[in-house]
Amino acid sequence: GRMHFAESYDGGQGYKGYEAEQTLENATKDDMPSKLLMYYYGALVWEQLKQKVGDEAMLAGFSEFFRENTFKTVTYQEFLVYLQKNTDVQVKEYLSQWLKNNAKIDLCIGNVDIKQVGQHYRTEVEVVVNADRDYELISALGYKSLDQDKLELIEVCFTQAGNHKVVFDSDYRPQFIQIDPAYRVPQINLSNNSWSE
Repeated sequence: GRMHFAESYDGGQGYKGYEAEQTLENATKDDMPSKLLMYYYGALVWEQLKQKVGDEAMLAGFSEFFRENTFKTVTYQEFLVYLQKNTDVQVKEYLSQWLKNNAKIDLCIGNVDIKQVGQHYRTEVEVVVNADRDYELISALGYKSLDQDKLELIEVCFTQAGNHKVVFDSDYRPQFIQIDPAYRVPQINLSNNSWSE
């Protein structure tokens, strides 16, 4: 799902979706970057909205929309009304940051500082958001020790480009840390998302 969309937006078939000349709000399928923008970037935009409004509100909006509009032609604006009914988030305003710009975002792990505090560990992770502008990014930081299979996830939200600090406590010393392990964010580079000791 998400990983496929992010990988395709990042460079599917040698093309990169953020290089499309059009924005998502006026994209057509004229060339491969535009197709990647519509299909893969578009899916990640919906993922960001789902993270913002929550699963229940998103599913309720979709459910009501399809129940009332089967076999009808409707506009995007009419569709947004259904999504807005179930949330206090200003859906149209929130989506505009993604629709009017083709996101050029690179998340990466900067400095990592781990200190033992009693029987526990306190970890400070610098997350660098390199972006062409400020976006509200809803993502996760994952961490684990080398003998664990599954990442522990911490939900994170960044509203500005630049350097951010994420601090967490754990019962063991983290040896692998990854930002956006489920690739929820449309990124231009997926290779700098992790740090390991």
